[in-house]
Amino acid sequence: MKSVSGVFEFLSRGQIARNHPDLKGFREDTCLERFSSGTRDPSNYTHSLRLDSAVEMCNIPFTNYTLDFKGMIDYIFSTPQSLARLGFLGAFDSNWVAQNKIIGFPHPHVPSDHIPIMAQPPKKTFKSKRQAVNKQVPPYNLKIAAAYKARR
Repeated sequence: MKSVSGVFEFLSRGQIARNHPDLKGFREDTCLERFSSGTRDPSNYTHSLRLDSAVEMCNIPFTNYTLDFKGMIDYIFSTPQSLARLGFLGAFDSNWVAQNKIIGFPHPHVPSDHIPIMAQPPKKTFKSKRQAVNKQVPPYNLKIAAAYKARR
């Protein structure tokens, strides 16, 4: 499995080692202490948000594909208590990229260096004292999502 980015590790696992390579020049910066929650852990920065990724990294090899970097850097996070996973948009076709000898995006057929990711969560109902907002969300498929975005 690919190495996990520091951002993904921190958000999904609730902690990141203070000496993680992705922190680079920020390792000794006191601003990172403000991101950490609870008691000071000498080895890790921590948080208590209990986040979960809506898309498994093993299913999508990259969301950013440039000449000098190819990797997963775009994510959808939620709390398992608020959203469950029904499905997600599959990976970009790596064979198409290889067959067309594409070395990076943007490209005439792919206008951004970021490849969209989408997840389809069911609506979870909560018993709350607050009045619920009734906003209909369109189902996530490419045609409907694009049409919905165009109307906004």
